[in-house]
Amino acid sequence: MEDPSHETGPLPDGQDLAAFAKDASQAQRILEAFGGGKAKKPRRPDPAKQPVPRMRPSDLEQLSPEERRFQRLLEINKAINKETDFDSLTVMIMDAAVELSRATRGFMVLWERGAMRVCQARGIERSAITSPDEAISRRLIRECIDRRDTVVTARASQERSGYASATGLDLKSVMVSPLVSGGQVLGALYLDEPDKVGVFQEDDVRTLEAFCDQAAIAIRNAQRMEELQQRMESQRLRLRRVEAEVRRRDQDEVRRFGNLVTKSPKFKRVFELLARVAETSFPVIVQGESGTGKELLSKAIHYASTRKDGPFIPMNCAAVPETLIDSELFGYAAGAFTGAVRGHKGLFAQADTGSLFLDEIEEMSPAMQGKLLRVLQEGEVRPVGAKETMKVDVRVIAASNRDIKTMVDKGEFRRDLYYRLNVIPVEVPPLRERMEDLPQLVNDLLGRLVTHEGVPPQIEPEAIEAMSGYDWPGNVRELENELKRLNALGVHVIGKPDLPDHIRQPALAKANQQAAAGEGPGLPGGPLKLKDIERITIVRALEATEGNKTQAAALLGLSRRGLHKKLDRYRADGDPLDD
Repeated sequence: MEDPSHETGPLPDGQDLAAFAKDASQAQRILEAFGGGKAKKPRRPDPAKQPVPRMRPSDLEQLSPEERRFQRLLEINKAINKETDFDSLTVMIMDAAVELSRATRGFMVLWERGAMRVCQARGIERSAITSPDEAISRRLIRECIDRRDTVVTARASQERSGYASATGLDLKSVMVSPLVSGGQVLGALYLDEPDKVGVFQEDDVRTLEAFCDQAAIAIRNAQRMEELQQRMESQRLRLRRVEAEVRRRDQDEVRRFGNLVTKSPKFKRVFELLARVAETSFPVIVQGESGTGKELLSKAIHYASTRKDGPFIPMNCAAVPETLIDSELFGYAAGAFTGAVRGHKGLFAQADTGSLFLDEIEEMSPAMQGKLLRVLQEGEVRPVGAKETMKVDVRVIAASNRDIKTMVDKGEFRRDLYYRLNVIPVEVPPLRERMEDLPQLVNDLLGRLVTHEGVPPQIEPEAIEAMSGYDWPGNVRELENELKRLNALGVHVIGKPDLPDHIRQPALAKANQQAAAGEGPGLPGGPLKLKDIERITIVRALEATEGNKTQAAALLGLSRRGLHKKLDRYRADGDPLDD
């Protein structure tokens, strides 16, 4: 006859089972159950060994009842340590505890915030028990938790006559063992046989204690997993709220932009073009000077298109180092390089079904331009370190403050990428070419600002007229920053005298600049040097903040340390500005 151990491997003895013990005391209990003497130091399980399968009936016949019980205990321990769902785990633990003992009912009580809670109640038929709180003695459970040891009674109503619950329920055989993990009492397992006396023996106690050691670890792991999942879900909800708020703000900004009734013929043509191209998915290239609102225009294209429910992901190509732009755009796989412990989704993957805005695309290296061209042609990306490509559905909107066509002619930009992006070119006119819109732009920008009284600042017609004579080389961004500066200085009604000299008297400022460069006649008293302008600005900021250097630095767009350096330099030149 074929040896039954040929398929299942040699049967485990006491030493094999003790090797899976949590600590020396548990190993001692297992060895005593097998009739062993003093416990030897538990051996580490051999990783090469296969997990012990559930034994066949022919194998079980060779074991004593105690060996069968501990064999089953080992199988159950393996099963519960694989389960991470808390509810499923607690049901599994209670059914196993009832199976391993001579009990007919089992209850799991967890200790939470100083109170006991019955989280599972199971019968011998593997069914739930109704009204579990009315079927147990909480005094016995409290005794077990306080002692941190198993409590066993043969006739609880007599042995614990001082416990009203024990006498009132006429409890007989009860066994309660604590669940302890990392020195913390998690709760207890409560097993009973309500109709028989003296059911639980010493071997039941040893088995339950060994089982509780492993069950406590599994419960604590499941609790931590549940807490982690709750935190992750909370973070996901918070992220969705942030994304919704960003989307709302973007849409409000685009709505204000769209409601602008332009009087400029050039800007009217831009709006007409946007209305025609918004519904398509072709690449768009937006060109215009710095500060003309290219990103806002790109958002308008996105939110007016069929992709408006998808993400709008912006990236400034000049702000990302050349060595990182590859992984930033395409992502990377785990282990792709040192420190890549987990994979990362690139911006193309994040923008899937939406739009990817690439600002200052002219700063992208030729090698990176080639990779971008492939993505536009094939519609797929391969993360750094990955073997497989992934499909992406992304509309690319590129922007530049330089003439890309001139760069192509000079060989500074790939011709094939230019023609791939230039399906729909959009030229944004500078502010100086649409001065008709200046009054509305000023009022719109002032409407977003709030004074200390909680109302937006006002502007006088003379100030708007003076602004109209300035070229605004920084375009709308310069205009917005100037209005913010005046608001920060506490100017509630902006008049012409509140404007800086270069805006109030642009011709005079231009003459000074020409004189400084040796190109013009200059001022009678000599040109106004850059250092003089800096000095005047610093003095005004210090006066406006009553000498508070932190607030003055914030108004000037400097750090406190940077302002101190400038003041020290003026002091060293014999011109202290803060005295």
